[in-house]
Amino acid sequence: MNRENKSFPVTVQMIVKNEDRFVWYALNSVKGLIKNFIIFDTGSDDRTVAIVQHFITDNPQLEITYEQITITKPEDISSLRQKQLELTKTPWFLLLDGDEVWRDDQLFKILQLIKQAPKQTIAVVNQTKNCVGDVWHYLPEFFGKYRFLGKTGHLNIRLMKTLPYTVKGSYPNEGYYLNGHLVNTCNENLMYSDAWYLHTTHLRRSSMEKSITFGRRKPIYTKGIKIFQEDLPEVLYEKTPQAVEHVRQRRSQVYETVAYLADCFRTVKTKVKQL
Repeated sequence: MNRENKSFPVTVQMIVKNEDRFVWYALNSVKGLIKNFIIFDTGSDDRTVAIVQHFITDNPQLEITYEQITITKPEDISSLRQKQLELTKTPWFLLLDGDEVWRDDQLFKILQLIKQAPKQTIAVVNQTKNCVGDVWHYLPEFFGKYRFLGKTGHLNIRLMKTLPYTVKGSYPNEGYYLNGHLVNTCNENLMYSDAWYLHTTHLRRSSMEKSITFGRRKPIYTKGIKIFQEDLPEVLYEKTPQAVEHVRQRRSQVYETVAYLADCFRTVKTKVKQL
């Protein structure tokens, strides 16, 4: 599929801080199908700002609103999401974090639902493949704990209809409310898609060894499920600017050893619970 031949009436909403390892890949993975972007940086001190600015300069065909806003507490994220809602002019928006990278066919699949979804649909539940150790492995389904539409697993809501939501809560657990109801629980207004994105949340997301960022997840050690080259997002193989790190490195032997021991421990723990 040629990513430059189609465009959907969607705005990407992104809030980032210290995401210089994957933010270029995230943005470039969606730019062929979406032309409108609202990007807020909340105080990056790694190369995130330079990479985002390079993306803006390199893509004059896109409509991009970009602001650098310093925040002091996780609760401020909800206010920024509210502001992005107010700035959004398209009928739908796609939430995109700096650690989320889409395959062309998966993004196209979920965006197509804009034309097919029942009128009452306000959001789409999608899948994620959560990387462990490197981009070549992801967590088995039983690790997933999110619940939507009676399903449990690696699930998320990323595509939403533009409506007068109120965003409440503290990052990373903020929620979108419509008429006083949390969207996540409005089953009659949700649609499910098996479309997925590669979620690098458990990998190192900044070139800085100790970046102070709200809500940053810890690494998970497990063998995981192998993903093959032909299944990786295409953008991971595109030519990158000099400031962007190549992220296709395989995980270390140290990781493999710790993952093996961690899996053994989980197996023993499960058997003990069954006694």
